[in-house]
Amino acid sequence: MFNGHVDTNPVTEGWTVDPWGGLVSGGFVYGIGVSNMKAGCASYLEAVRTLLAAGARPDGDVTLTFVVGELQNGVGTRALVEEGYRADWFVNCEPTDLAALTTHAGALAFEVELVGDTRHMSKREEAADALAAATVLAPRINEMALSGAADEDARRTNRAHVGVVRAGLGRELLDTRPPQVADCARLLGSLRYGPGQTPASALADLRQLVTEVCAGLPGITGSVRRTDDVGGAVMDEPFAVRRTARWSPRSMTRTGRCAVSRSRPARSGRTASTAATRRCCSTTPACPAWCADLAGSTTPCRTSGWP
Repeated sequence: MFNGHVDTNPVTEGWTVDPWGGLVSGGFVYGIGVSNMKAGCASYLEAVRTLLAAGARPDGDVTLTFVVGELQNGVGTRALVEEGYRADWFVNCEPTDLAALTTHAGALAFEVELVGDTRHMSKREEAADALAAATVLAPRINEMALSGAADEDARRTNRAHVGVVRAGLGRELLDTRPPQVADCARLLGSLRYGPGQTPASALADLRQLVTEVCAGLPGITGSVRRTDDVGGAVMDEPFAVRRTARWSPRSMTRTGRCAVSRSRPARSGRTASTAATRRCCSTTPACPAWCADLAGSTTPCRTSGWP
């Protein structure tokens, strides 16, 4: 199974061309999501299309998946797993700058809430400023080390980052009174952890750091919660391959021919399709996904919950 997402990060500052334009210049395409990760999606689609055009036919199944929701905790790929799609080998085409990687980090999202005590700016010496506390805590989180890494490679995957800071009055974070000292702040971020570490151990390390920082900030209390634990299929567990392992690439078939699925297995009582494997533009039930088989014809997707 080849897997890639077609949604992109938001457009940020610094573009010198229209990010939505898909400018082709000098043999390159410039646009939002070209590297992350439409190039990977295009590569495996065109590889299979080229092999089919050359007359290669499968002895096994290859499933090409094109999902959405990568930025929402991988809901597209999660939907594939929960729908029953399975494979002996899984290739995700996220960009690595063409580097061979042997360790994959787990990931979790978190929120830290800091609560202080407000005063008018004329008496701010009496306040416990949650916004000021956030400016102390954020760099400490970004520099923190996680405990329990299995080895040096696992440790090198560790990273903590605060990407959003909001502050204001009350837990609603009201911004209507700038002269008031903010008594509540929230920091949103992500943790990367490696083999030997778990979401629980990473969160415990973060909570310990927050407690230590708050202890040095009179009147400030802090709490930590995970924000991406939505249940269902387990995603993004860390794993590693030994650097000394000898890789022996195996062809997908004994004859070395490309294996492209000519049938979809029946799942949950459904009748197996006799058409070539379809490539889906979406895996969320809310999307009116239309799918094109590898021969080029277009038909409505018949997966449960889609049109």
